[in-house]
Amino acid sequence: EAAWLASRRRGLGASDMANADTGAYGGGYAVVADKLGYDTDDNKNLGAKQRGHEWEQRIADAVHALTGLYVIGEQLQIISAANPVHRFTADGLLATTAEILGVDEADYVLEIKTKTQWVTGKRDYFYSQIQWQLHVTGFRRALLVIVSFTTDPATGAEIVEHIDFEWIDRDEYKIEQLVDLADRLWAHVE
Repeated sequence: EAAWLASRRRGLGASDMANADTGAYGGGYAVVADKLGYDTDDNKNLGAKQRGHEWEQRIADAVHALTGLYVIGEQLQIISAANPVHRFTADGLLATTAEILGVDEADYVLEIKTKTQWVTGKRDYFYSQIQWQLHVTGFRRALLVIVSFTTDPATGAEIVEHIDFEWIDRDEYKIEQLVDLADRLWAHVE
């Protein structure tokens, strides 16, 4: 994990770009500060992150069962061939076959979000994040899966309340905006 965190600081990932684009979690200022080592609290939102990691495989299995697509490359860091500063860590790639030889043989990006029932999804944040992923991979589409959890009153256990699937198409205009923003952010880092 330490190597992964260090690698994240050498480029701009999908969460970084969504933060900067939407102003979430301190916006672009916090992204630059993080890259420069000034804001290195990797434990932010730890409970939500932990839930996401714990459920990721089960959600991937559900995606396969419901779509017929295979989930490959979970937690794979993908770096753009055109600009190594442009990168992201994939929740998964989707392919029509169970085995692929490289990222280019996948068909779609998979983005998984988990939330509690009373929290609304951050649609603009998710959209920016996914457009950055489509930019880095060159793919045309991504599947956004949002899993809502509730608490079982009898046991106190967290259980799945609802699963939403949404296909997001590539938006060249938004990608242009994000690339321009990334160039400005990275100029500050340098």
